[in-house]
This record gives sequence, structure tokens and C-alpha cells, in this order.
Amino acid sequence: MINPPELELLWAKMTVPHLSRHGVGADKKTSYKLTDKVDRHGNYLEFPNLTVVHPLRTMATRTTPLANLPLCLQQIAGVFLSPLPSYHATLLCGPLHIDLNHYYSNDGTTAQQQQQQQNLFAQCLSEPCWERMAQYLASKQYAPVNLTLGEVVCKASGGVTVYLQETTQTTMKGDDNENYVAAEQIRQELREIGVCSDNNNNLQQSLQQLLLTGSKGLGKKAVRTVNRLLTCLMEPKDRAWHITIAYPRKSAGGPMPEEVQEQVRTLVRDAFLQTTYDNDGILSFEPAQLCLSPDMTTFVRWNGKPPVAELQYFRRPKRRRGNSW
Repeated sequence: MINPPELELLWAKMTVPHLSRHGVGADKKTSYKLTDKVDRHGNYLEFPNLTVVHPLRTMATRTTPLANLPLCLQQIAGVFLSPLPSYHATLLCGPLHIDLNHYYSNDGTTAQQQQQQQNLFAQCLSEPCWERMAQYLASKQYAPVNLTLGEVVCKASGGVTVYLQETTQTTMKGDDNENYVAAEQIRQELREIGVCSDNNNNLQQSLQQLLLTGSKGLGKKAVRTVNRLLTCLMEPKDRAWHITIAYPRKSAGGPMPEEVQEQVRTLVRDAFLQTTYDNDGILSFEPAQLCLSPDMTTFVRWNGKPPVAELQYFRRPKRRRGNSW
């Protein structure tokens, strides 16, 4: 499997030393926190990460109520939230770009320290463990089964999440829960593949050097993260089965009114139930895939091999002011 040209561009975009955390157009002087995923106009900001996800199969049919859900959400609550264009369930997260590239403060950080930490994410994506991880997932072909719509959560801040439950109504962490047991085994295998001791020594040395030389510029959270990455490149925590529907915007000037929240919950619930009606309410997912993601809207399946082309920079296309929908 050869990486397509568009994946080479994605690679270059994700490994560029300094990713902009500013708005576009009239918003270009606005700065955003590293954890912000959406700007005040509803456009998704760059948030590079590597993760293992299950794409939702029903999104492939663009005429279903679920496929039309993003546009419907935009029409009734677009000032409060920014809908995602497609849906998936996350099995396990890998390293985020901000874990490795953005923890130095502006004060007291030398040019040498900045240069040192700029290439960490690129080094991380060059590790041999990712190819083994992609091969492992391809051999397992694991996908959760018998998951149906559970609670629909719409926060006053604008975030919308659907939590999933098994048709048997077993608890998410019960020993008799088929999805929990299978997923736990897969996650553990992925963590063992992603241990740093089995990876490139260059990354370990860079992380150690980051801790030694950057103690004044690194925050407590950053130190914990780097220490964790020295052990394993995958996240240690498990996740309940869920699908993120939308992320909040910060330009509304206040919380989402309760009546709008209820409209959102009803719209999301109806879209899922109508789309899965002929399948007894059961959601169908693709097998787990290792994906590169430049932001929260795009997850590109990856075979774990770095592109041959040594591209260093990718100019982000200009986005229009206003919501992407």
C-alpha cells in the first residue's frame, strides 16, 4: 500500500514546525488556545493528531437523515456550535501535536530549545511502531457490534455528544460486555506495540533532552505528558463508546438556551433512530483504522509509513469568514 499524494500533503501539514493558532480573514489577529478546536466564526482550527477510529458506515449514504444532520444542526444552532461533517467512534488516541510541539512558554525559551521541540511530532510519526500498528489492525478487522443510541448530551457551551449502549443493556465495563472485553484487548495490544522502548532511540533522546533543558518552560501537564510518552505513545485511559456530533463555538456571547438544547437533542435522536430503523436501531461501524488527522473534521487512513517525499511545509488554504457550513 503506497501513500497517495494527498497523504503526503497531509503529512507535511501535520509536521510543519509552527502551526498557526490564529483566525483567518478579518479574524487573523485573534489568537486561540492550543486546546481550542473551533474559531469564533465556526471554522475548525488545526489540531493535528494520530488516532484509531471506527468510521460510522451509515454516513456513506448521503441521503439518510444522519447524513443531513450537520446542515440541520447548523440551521437551528449554528451560532452556538460547529457541526462535524462525518462521524466515528474513537477506539484509542495516540499523541497530539500539542503534546510534543507547543509546551514552551514565550518567556525564557531559547531558540535552541524551540528548534529542539519543533521536530518532535515529525519524529514521532516516523517511528516504526505505526506500521506494525496498522498491520495489526488490518489483521484483526475489529469493529464494535450491537451498539445503539444511548444518551444524547447537548451542553450549554455548544458541545454535542452521543453515548452508545449495547442492545443487551449490559454495563459498559461488565465482564459479560462483548464490546468492552474485545475493545480492551485491542487497546492493550496497541499500547504494547506503541511502547517507546521498542521505538527509535532518536525520539527517546529528544524527549529526554526536552525534559532536561525545558524544565523552566514546560508546564506540569507537559512534564506529565512527556514522561508518559517516554513509556508509551498511546493514551493510557479507556473511553466509553461515543460519537462527537459538534464542538462549541465561543462567539455566541452566552450559553445555549435550554429550548435550543432540547431542539438539538431531539434532532440528533431522531436522525439516529430514523437512519438505523431498518437495522433494529443498531449502528454499523467500519473496522478500526489508524488515522492521521489535521483537525477534527478529517481522519485519513494511514498505513504507518512516512511518505517518501520529504515535504517540510504546507500552506493552509484560506477559509472564508463565517461557518464552514
